[in-house]
Amino acid sequence: LALRAAPRLSWQRAWFGGAAALGAFVLLVAGYMVLRMLGIGPAGSLLAAGRIEDRGQLIVTAFPSADSSLALLVTEAVRTHLGQSRVVSVMPPVAIAAALDRMQRPRATPLTLELAQEIALREGVKVIVDGTVRTVGDAYALTIRLVTADSLRDLVLYQETAGGAPDLLAKIDKVTRKLREKIGESLKDVRESPPLEQVTTPSLEALRVYAEAARSIDMGGNPIAAAGRLREAVRLDTAFAMAWRKLGVALNNAGLPRPQIDSALERAYLLRDRLTERERLLAEGTYFQLGPGRDRQRAIRAYEALLALDPTETGAANNLANILNGRREYARAESLYQAQIDAGRASSQQYTNLVPVLFNQGKIEAAERLVAAYAERFPGTTFTKTVPLNFLYARGKLDSVELYLKQMLADPNPIVKVNGAGGLANYALYRGRLQDMRRYGTQAQQLAQGLGQPPNAFNDSMQLSQLELGFLDDTASAVARMDRVVARTNFRAMPFEQRPYLGLTAFYANAGQPAKARAMLARWDNEMTDSITRRVRAADRRAIQGAIDLAEGKYAEALRNVWSADTTYDGPNGNCEVCVLDDIATIHWRAGQTDSAIFYFEKYLNTPFFGRQGFDAGSRPLILKRLGELYEARGNAEQAALRYREFLSLWDRADPRLQPKVEDARRRLSRLADVERRPGG
Repeated sequence: LALRAAPRLSWQRAWFGGAAALGAFVLLVAGYMVLRMLGIGPAGSLLAAGRIEDRGQLIVTAFPSADSSLALLVTEAVRTHLGQSRVVSVMPPVAIAAALDRMQRPRATPLTLELAQEIALREGVKVIVDGTVRTVGDAYALTIRLVTADSLRDLVLYQETAGGAPDLLAKIDKVTRKLREKIGESLKDVRESPPLEQVTTPSLEALRVYAEAARSIDMGGNPIAAAGRLREAVRLDTAFAMAWRKLGVALNNAGLPRPQIDSALERAYLLRDRLTERERLLAEGTYFQLGPGRDRQRAIRAYEALLALDPTETGAANNLANILNGRREYARAESLYQAQIDAGRASSQQYTNLVPVLFNQGKIEAAERLVAAYAERFPGTTFTKTVPLNFLYARGKLDSVELYLKQMLADPNPIVKVNGAGGLANYALYRGRLQDMRRYGTQAQQLAQGLGQPPNAFNDSMQLSQLELGFLDDTASAVARMDRVVARTNFRAMPFEQRPYLGLTAFYANAGQPAKARAMLARWDNEMTDSITRRVRAADRRAIQGAIDLAEGKYAEALRNVWSADTTYDGPNGNCEVCVLDDIATIHWRAGQTDSAIFYFEKYLNTPFFGRQGFDAGSRPLILKRLGELYEARGNAEQAALRYREFLSLWDRADPRLQPKVEDARRRLSRLADVERRPGG
C-alpha cells in the first residue's frame, strides 16, 4: 500500500507545495512592485520617489578617460541606449550646444560633470548621468552613476568590467539596462529593447569614428569633414544605419550633390530595423523629408510618432514645423517652434525658423519681439546683425535700409560683410542706380571668393542679360550675349545639378524666343536620368513650361502651368507665397485682362514675406509703373497717380539709361493732374 500510495501522495504534496510557492512568488512580486511604486527601499524606483520626472530630461556627461576616443565611444553608446527609454529623454547635443552658446562658452568645451551641472541648473534638468572608463590591461573598467544636479549626490552607481574590446558594448548594454530599470522604466520595456550592438554597430572602431563625426556635426563643425569621417564609419560597417542617416544629414548641410544625399538616406531607411525606435522614426522622417522618398505626409507621420514617444525631441519638432511651414500651415508651425522655446529646449535654430513664420503671417511686431529675445539669449550672432533689415524694409524706411547695409559692409564679420555688399547691390538696383549696383556686386563677389566661393562667369553673364532684358528693354543685346555664352559652354562637363538648362529656358522664354527655350528644356529632359530629381523638380518644370506658353501667347495654358507649379499633390509648394503672384499678374496683363492683372500685382505688393527686399529689387519699381498704367487705363486717376508717385520716389535719381522710364511716368502723372484740373474733371 505504501508503495502504491507514495506516488499519489507525493504528487499531491508537489502540487500543494508548488501552489504555495507560486502564491509566495506572486506575493513577492506584488510586494516588490508596490515597493517600486512607492519608491521604498532597494526596490524603489527613482521615478516613484520623485527624484526624476516622468519624461524628464537628463544630461549625459563626456565620460573621462585617458583615451579620449574611447571616452567619446562609450559616451555615445550610453546616450544611444538611454535614448531607447520611454521614461526619460537624453538632452540632445544641439540643446547642449545652444546652452553653451547662451553661456558664451565654446561649443567644443568638454562636457565635464561640473559643466553639465551648470547647464542642468540653468536649463531645469534634475539629474545627470556621469561615469568613467579605464583601460586595465586588455580589460575595461566601466563606472556609471546617476547624480542630482543640485548637489551632485549619487542616486545610483553601477560598475562593470569588460574582458576586452568585444565585450565592451555588451557591458555598456548591461549597465544602462540596470540604470533604466532603477529609474523606473518597466521591466518589459527594458528587456525588450534591442541590444546596443544591434542598434549601433558591432565594430568599436566604426562606433568611435561615428561618435567623433556626430559630435562635430552637433557642435556646428565642418559638415564636409564630418561626412568624410562618416564615410569611413560605413566602410568599416556597411550596415551601420545610424552612420548612414547622419551621413545623409551632413551631405545635405554641406550642399553636396543630391544623388549622394539620397543614397545615404536610402541606405539608412533600408537598415532602419537596426535602429532604436527614436532613430528609426528620425530615419523615416528624414528619408521622406529630404531623401528619395520625398513624401511630406509620411514625413509628418514619422515626426508626429516620434513626438508622441518623446515630446522633448527638439529635432523632430523642428523638422515637423519646417515641413508645415513649407505647406504654409503657419499656425501649426508657429505652435511647434514656440512650444520648444517656451519649454527652454530651443536651440538658436527654432528662433531663427520662427521669425519668418511670424513675419509671413503679418505678425511683424511679434517677429521683432522674438528677435530681441533671441539677441538677448544668443548675443553677437550673424542673424542678429542681418535680420533688422527685414523690419526696416517692411516699414518703408529706405534711407535706414541703406545706412544699415553700409554698417554691415563695415562689420568685421566676413559673413555680415558679404551680405552687406550684396544687399547694397540689390538696394542700388531697387533705386535704379545701375553703376552702384555693379560696383557693390563686384565687391560682394570678391568677398564671397575670399570665403571660398569660386567665380561663376556664366551667372555673371546671365544677370547682366536679365538686366538688359527687364530694365533696359534691350532684348537683342541680352539674347546675343547669352547665345555667345551657350555656344562656348560645355554644359555636359558640369555635374547635372549645376547645368543651367531651366534658367536658360526661362530667359529665352522671357526674351520672346520660345524655340530656343524649348531646345533648352529638351536638353534638361533628355539629360535628366534621375527619376527622384525629376519628380522633385516637376513643379519647377511646370513653371518653366508656363513661361514658354506665355511666350507663345497660350495664356490659359500659361496660367494653368504656373498655378500648378505653386501646388504639389499635398499642398502648397514651399513657403514663398509671393513667388508666383507677379508671374500670374504678368500673364493676365499680357492677355489684356486688366482687372485680374491689377488684383495679382497688388496682392504681390501687399503680401508679407520675410526677405522680400531681395525679390523686390528686380520687380517692385516696374510693377508700380505698370500698375499706374493699368489704373490709368481703367480710369482710376487717384490710384494711378499714387502708383506713379511711388515709382518716381524710388527712381528719382536713377541712372541715365533708365531715365526714359522715369520721364514717361512723369508725363503720365502730369497728364493725370491736367485732367483733374479741368472744369468738371
